Amino acid sequence: MIVAFGAIEIGGKGDFMYALNAHKPGDVITVRFLRDGTEETAQVTLESNQVE
Repeated sequence: MIVAFGAIEIGGKGDFMYALNAHKPGDVITVRFLRDGTEETAQVTLESNQVE
């Protein structure tokens, strides 16, 4: 479960969509998430999902 996307805490789908829309393709974001009850972090680089 994602608990933070960059500086934005995620409490539900609306929070995640807000956080995602606050960034653009190419941004590198730190994502905090829970895996097996342990909080971990990962760096992700956003890409566009538009089909050309």
